[in-house]
Amino acid sequence: MTPESEQYQESSDYNGTEKERLGLVKTIVAMANSTGGQLKILEVCAERRHLEFGALNKLINKYTGPPIHGITVSEAADGSVVIQVDDSEFKPHIMKLDGRYDEGGENKSSFHKGQIWVRHGTRNTEATPDDMRHMIFDAAGHVLERVGTQIRQPGFVLATEDGDAIAVRLADDPDALLVRADPDITYPHTRHSLSVEFDKPYLWITAAMKVLMIEASPEYAYTDRNTAGHPTHWRYSDAGRTVLQAKITNEPNWDPREWVCRLDVKIKSDLMVRGLRRFMHGRGVHPTLQFAVLLALLCMLLFIGMWGASQLRFPAIAQVFNVVLLLAVFVTLFFVVTTVIVMLAQLTRKLLELYVSR
Repeated sequence: MTPESEQYQESSDYNGTEKERLGLVKTIVAMANSTGGQLKILEVCAERRHLEFGALNKLINKYTGPPIHGITVSEAADGSVVIQVDDSEFKPHIMKLDGRYDEGGENKSSFHKGQIWVRHGTRNTEATPDDMRHMIFDAAGHVLERVGTQIRQPGFVLATEDGDAIAVRLADDPDALLVRADPDITYPHTRHSLSVEFDKPYLWITAAMKVLMIEASPEYAYTDRNTAGHPTHWRYSDAGRTVLQAKITNEPNWDPREWVCRLDVKIKSDLMVRGLRRFMHGRGVHPTLQFAVLLALLCMLLFIGMWGASQLRFPAIAQVFNVVLLLAVFVTLFFVVTTVIVMLAQLTRKLLELYVSR
């Protein structure tokens, strides 16, 4: 029996309960965020189809993002199930949903939205600042390794014939032979051609490439860019097409557009919240003035409440709103006047400092 370690975990049985499914997700995510690993389930008491690649991949990527690639599922000769998890190049993988389950009538949680899990010894633990630093270094190392490989062994096809390809020189010697790189050969597929081949709408292909992060890797995709640096025309390699084909084969009903729509809504809401935070946290706005703005908003709400109470003929409530409103207006004016005095004093001090320095 192989002892458990950071890269190996063994389970005696699997009954397919929600607690076990969430624990399986957490362990796979933790291994992907660390150095990879292997899970072995000695006895499967539930339906084995739940541990097949398609179902397992769907379950994992339901709870985490970005999607985890490099997971393989196999069955050993003794009937046990072996799940192999590669060291992910797209770490950190973050939990995007709460992992909740019911146990004995009590609602419990295996993990929470926003958590990042890693392997420490034989346990799954939340990532520490050191773990995050290691993930960043690993990601940078993967990028540098890919760049170095492409420099030593260019991914494009070279030809000395005249054509429309860009002439490059793969040496420091200025007299070296110019050769031509043809991305049309290395990246022969376009969104339109893939749309026709797989009988999917063009926007479906566009969304799939984003969700599968195919466009994030030069191994899978290439694009021309305009003078502003924005992509203009994406092309895909045979390896990128294979990733897309595998996803369509394993999950025929998968629709990436729904995921992209949710992501767009989240991004827009995050931008709104970020804009409010930028105002509230400064960007040159005095904290006292920020508080005065909040009080002014409160005054507006109190005025609306007082007006509504008077319209509904509740004079007592309207009187309470009136008193609180007068108090809020007085406090707001006090903070505004105080802020103006403080700002004038600061301006005067700076002018005096400037005068003295001359």
